[in-house]
Amino acid sequence: MKTTWVFFKGTILSAFVFFSISFITFLIQINPLHYYRKNEAYKLDVGFPFTYYRQFWLSGSTIPNSEWIVTNLLIDIFLSWVVVTTLYYFVKKSTAANKGIYAIGA
Repeated sequence: MKTTWVFFKGTILSAFVFFSISFITFLIQINPLHYYRKNEAYKLDVGFPFTYYRQFWLSGSTIPNSEWIVTNLLIDIFLSWVVVTTLYYFVKKSTAANKGIYAIGA
């Protein structure tokens, strides 16, 4: 398996990891066990480790306001790509070495 193919698969896997982490940060905040008090404002933050989407209520507003932080979104995407692709590369490399193959893949 060529190194470019390993990086391509790592990129696909990192997209799945990024979407999963984003969905989990969303699910944690819509927990039905948490009820907002009258003096507590509703908010929703999506993103880990950096928040890239926020939804919040302003006082006197009838609809929620939202904010995208594109810089944090790009940083989160890049961090997940680096971590997942690096881990996938080293796992494939060690798997190939354990099989007695000196190149990445067969």
